Amino acid sequence: MPYCNDCGKEYLLGVGTCPQCASGLPQVAGQKQVTPIPGSVRSAPTARRLIAGVIDLAIAYGLLGYILFLVARRFPMLRGVLLLGGLALLLVPNPYLLLKDAVGGKSIGKLIAGLVAYNDQDRRATGVLDSMIRNWYLVIPAVGPTVLALVIGMQILAGQRSRLGDAATHTSVITDLEYQRLR
Repeated sequence: MPYCNDCGKEYLLGVGTCPQCASGLPQVAGQKQVTPIPGSVRSAPTARRLIAGVIDLAIAYGLLGYILFLVARRFPMLRGVLLLGGLALLLVPNPYLLLKDAVGGKSIGKLIAGLVAYNDQDRRATGVLDSMIRNWYLVIPAVGPTVLALVIGMQILAGQRSRLGDAATHTSVITDLEYQRLR
């Protein structure tokens, strides 16, 4: 029996998509898949995209909390003010969220989940400008990293290939394996 070129799962000939990773399957044993053109790049699996997003939000808020902790430790007289201000600051987005996909199309969450933000039009991983345009809405105080992050999660759960911000930059999130095939 043949095995999926993406995930290695065994499948029966005649099955069009892999039951594990949903990638297209060759119909002849040993046949390599044709590299898709940029407009037909598949989206990454939903669960992996959600995991990457949750990891990135946790990192952004964790960094902010750590900074508040260090300031409160250094300036004990500001602890009460920082506690109240810290609750408000948790709603302020972190530069990490704006630039998270700037280095090789990978945030820390995407790196852990095996994903890449890919520019379909230029056929490359996203860079600084792509990341800023793709994630601009996350810098909106209070709404960006909270409400809009939930909207993105719902878009991903609904199976949308592109999320808020992807249309302007012609980007999508794909697996590392798909990215290696496109390079």
